[in-house]
Amino acid sequence: MKETSHNRGNKHTGGKCNNVTPAEPVTGNSRSYTLSRLSKARPDLFAKVKAGELSANAAAIEAGWRKQPSELALLRAAWGGTGAIE
Repeated sequence: MKETSHNRGNKHTGGKCNNVTPAEPVTGNSRSYTLSRLSKARPDLFAKVKAGELSANAAAIEAGWRKQPSELALLRAAWGGTGAIE
């Protein structure tokens, strides 16, 4: 009698089968992620963003999740780089 294997792996997995893919933690600085986080953690700030009183970034700064950019960082961004004079 021939023993049969019920292994559902394939040639790429070497006979091992794992069809569960761990989800990546959802993080980031996109507006949609910030709004989602605000709606759960800070509904008061979320309401201000929805009413147009605050931007999502300003609400994240007020919540303490992001830092207010320094004046130097703002100037460098306005200059389009490091701000070095060539």
